[in-house]
Amino acid sequence: MSVLKDFLGGLGRGGTSYMSKSRLPKTDGVLQCKGLAGTVKINRDQWGIPHITADNLNDLLFAQGFVHAQDRFFQMEVGRRAASGRLAEMVGKEALSTDRIARTIGFYRLGAEDLEQYLRDMKPMLQSYVDGINHYINSKEFKLPLELSMLQHKPEQWTLTDTLAIARLMSWQLSHGWEGELVRAQIRETVGDEAADEIEVFYRSTNPSTIKKGIEVNALPNPSDDPVLKRGQGSNAWAISGRLTASGTPLLANDPHLLLNVPAIWYENHLKSPEMHVTGTTVPGLPMVLVGHNDHIAWGTTLSYCDCEDLFVERFNEEGTEYEYKGEWLTPMIIDEHIKVRGGKDHVEPVVHTVHGVVVSDVIGERDKRVALQSTALKPGPMMIGWYELTIASNWEEFAAAAGKINCPSLNLVYSDVHGNIGYYVTGEVPIRKKGDGRNPAEGWSGEYDWIGSIPHEEMPHVLNPECGYVVSCNHKVEDESYPHFLGNCYLNGFRARRLEEMILDRGIIDVEDCIDMQNDFVSIPGREFVQHYIDIKSNNASVQAAIDKMLQWDGLLDASTVGGTIYKVASWFTEYNLFSMGMGEKLTYAFRGKGFHDQLSLTNEFYTSNIVILLELLNNPDNWWIKNVGSKKNLLTVSMEQAVDFLQHKLGDDMEKWSWGHARPVRFLHTLGAKKPLDKVFNVGDFAQGGDADTPNQISSLKLEEPLGGKTVGPSYRYIIDMGDINGCRAVMPPGQSGHVASPHYNDQVYMWLHGHYRPQLFSEQQVERGTINKLELIPDFDV
Repeated sequence: MSVLKDFLGGLGRGGTSYMSKSRLPKTDGVLQCKGLAGTVKINRDQWGIPHITADNLNDLLFAQGFVHAQDRFFQMEVGRRAASGRLAEMVGKEALSTDRIARTIGFYRLGAEDLEQYLRDMKPMLQSYVDGINHYINSKEFKLPLELSMLQHKPEQWTLTDTLAIARLMSWQLSHGWEGELVRAQIRETVGDEAADEIEVFYRSTNPSTIKKGIEVNALPNPSDDPVLKRGQGSNAWAISGRLTASGTPLLANDPHLLLNVPAIWYENHLKSPEMHVTGTTVPGLPMVLVGHNDHIAWGTTLSYCDCEDLFVERFNEEGTEYEYKGEWLTPMIIDEHIKVRGGKDHVEPVVHTVHGVVVSDVIGERDKRVALQSTALKPGPMMIGWYELTIASNWEEFAAAAGKINCPSLNLVYSDVHGNIGYYVTGEVPIRKKGDGRNPAEGWSGEYDWIGSIPHEEMPHVLNPECGYVVSCNHKVEDESYPHFLGNCYLNGFRARRLEEMILDRGIIDVEDCIDMQNDFVSIPGREFVQHYIDIKSNNASVQAAIDKMLQWDGLLDASTVGGTIYKVASWFTEYNLFSMGMGEKLTYAFRGKGFHDQLSLTNEFYTSNIVILLELLNNPDNWWIKNVGSKKNLLTVSMEQAVDFLQHKLGDDMEKWSWGHARPVRFLHTLGAKKPLDKVFNVGDFAQGGDADTPNQISSLKLEEPLGGKTVGPSYRYIIDMGDINGCRAVMPPGQSGHVASPHYNDQVYMWLHGHYRPQLFSEQQVERGTINKLELIPDFDV
């Protein structure tokens, strides 16, 4: 991006901040807007969150598009170009690999299909949102965001397909199944079946499942008719029944764990019209609300990790012009995608489709095979209708019906309402396979492993008012042993869920403060278990023995101040690396630890967090090929601790008391342009000392899995807690802040709340909004032709 260097010259953060300040959007006064039917009020509170009131739904969504563009247009521009495979056109050849994947998968093509096949009736509503974006970028109020000025990039008009392509990209990124198949196959080819079986992903029986007694539907004293669930076979975010809460009404809490970026992945907005009254978060570029509450219900989301994707190895002829399927030779559909590259040679990507899906071999590094990807996230569907109906649902029946239309991704939706109900529903289409379980790439030519349908919505896992009195959903195993369908083996390890259930059961009666404690908890269950393996390990090296002693004294609380926890994290990393790289090599070890195939579009694969479970199993039962391959358990642990101490001394110095976890692994909110110096000093937010890892309820984990410390960080991207007896008392925090403008006071004004476990009120009632308003902007119709 040499254009950035030319632009920056001698500018530092002060200069760029000054330039950004001149680009801050207008948030007070009156603006005329063509396309509005009535006046829209946009009241912003002290955190810059817009509370939008309109006389009709189309005007409401127009204003939502308008404020998204005001606050986050650079983020939106990057998002739509990532989804449409046009980043290289803006930034050059370094984005070509991302574009090749996006064009191959075809997010933009899928968005167009969604619009044509499912969303015709919804088109006026979606168009209003798009019109709001375009009105802002076409108005005299629009000033090119600082980042786009640096890149010397002028944006095009926003389209409906841009919005739907972003939705499709996100759905695919949040779907699971195929990458684990590839890693599993590579491990088997490298070490053989017997050794591979010893490190197969499994779910510990001591960790909980989300549903505990099958599909469970229990009515409150005044049940409403439930036509959806009567067809069932009798069955994190968390929701807690009123009989277990101090207020006597349900509590719901949610904290989606995603990349900690600046600006935030989410955008918080409060929308009110006669048709809709809802508050919560969405993604800039997408309308409505994805996580939040209305006057009647509240919901939270986590990824279900159901296996909704498969790889099929296709058999092509030598010329590559035909492929075999069920004894016949078929002609694949081929689309030539032309990718423009700024400052370089344009690229043509031939995209090949078989009956199973798009051939992805060339873009995932498997050029010696022809592998097709089949994914429910790559099928047209009514997903956007489902999200709209969810935002206006007023009861369980409407919630369940809306969940049934969210065909992808597969999510855990946790539910509560003002009538005292709590519940849970898994969304998305989960395939039924003719043969096999989808753990390994399947032969495509025979048709024997084809998908033959999907699990009916009414048979997807769900509970209403479970007997235990709570629902906990932490990406862990969904189903209990009574569930009749196969959902896959991609779940995260369940340690977070186990810790949260322990806290619920230990406290007995739960209130909002308890939920705050739960969301900010740093207890590591696997950490406590791992350190016990060092009880009998002794070293003649004084520094190494001191580290072992320090780790054994650790109580398992992986907060920012812990030193014993730091030693655990680095020693366990070297233990894994030494154990597995000796057998399968370095690159495959990183994939086994969960490293995804692409640093922008797929940071992790389905082995993520399973590595610690498998490591502990091998250490608990050391009579296995892997331990024998490195000599002995004692040798493995001794050498790994020596390497860990050497690593920490080089990185943090010889004084062990300075090896705190918050210092060793700081948290940084990364900007798209912040990967390059000196722009990191301009746009990134951090460093901050913070605790946590992938196994603590307050999950703050580094995703540079090929190093013991550092890299992009995943964490709670938004936290909210609501008591359904007081929906105006909802609390929330969204780091680092609401605005995407580096000069805005709202660029990072929620970081310290988030770091210290504090929350702000989420204004909802008319009186709250009026009292909390700092800026008032009115959009009025411009009928001048």
